[in-house]
Amino acid sequence: MTTKRLPQLVCLVFVVFVFAWSSSGDAATPDAVAAVEEADSIMGSWVLNMEESDDPREAMQNDQERRASGERRPIGNSRGARTGRRPSGMSTTGEQRQLIQLSIRNAMRSPLRLYISRTDSTVTIQTPQGSRILYTDNREVTVPIGFDLDSTVKCKWDKNKLVIESQTDAGVKTKYTYERDDNQLKVQVRIDVRRPRQVIRFELVYDAL
Repeated sequence: MTTKRLPQLVCLVFVVFVFAWSSSGDAATPDAVAAVEEADSIMGSWVLNMEESDDPREAMQNDQERRASGERRPIGNSRGARTGRRPSGMSTTGEQRQLIQLSIRNAMRSPLRLYISRTDSTVTIQTPQGSRILYTDNREVTVPIGFDLDSTVKCKWDKNKLVIESQTDAGVKTKYTYERDDNQLKVQVRIDVRRPRQVIRFELVYDAL
């Protein structure tokens, strides 16, 4: 009798093991689903809402007027911006100013369309100007801008926000924060452009296509 029941006992143990293993996987599912939903909140195709977006040119003009009026930020606030080093062998010349202007113009572009997709380890942002793939583990990636100017870019998830930080060889730092609005109908992109004695902030709003 014992010998005959052995196969049945083995099958029963196997079934219990499979059930326990599958149940433990289900227990972790809600957290995994929540994480995916947060990351996926900005995925998809988007078109620029010009009426609700800031004009980058006005943001730059406001900063110029602030500096012209003699208003200055405390030295402590600009300490981070001063860490950018000039390219080797280059002084503050007309060429350096051109690179700074190129860096700022690149940072202040307002793409008419966005397509955002992701994998477990990367995010892809596609615009009419091109496509960029970034790792979301905050590793540094060098991205060429043009005219021998490069930008060091880092990307990470901050819950449901996508944060991209870059710094060019000319010392211009830019931070992009992508986030869905409270009604989950739009994507807001907050942009912060910094260089010594200059800070430009504006926001772009995108509607779902």
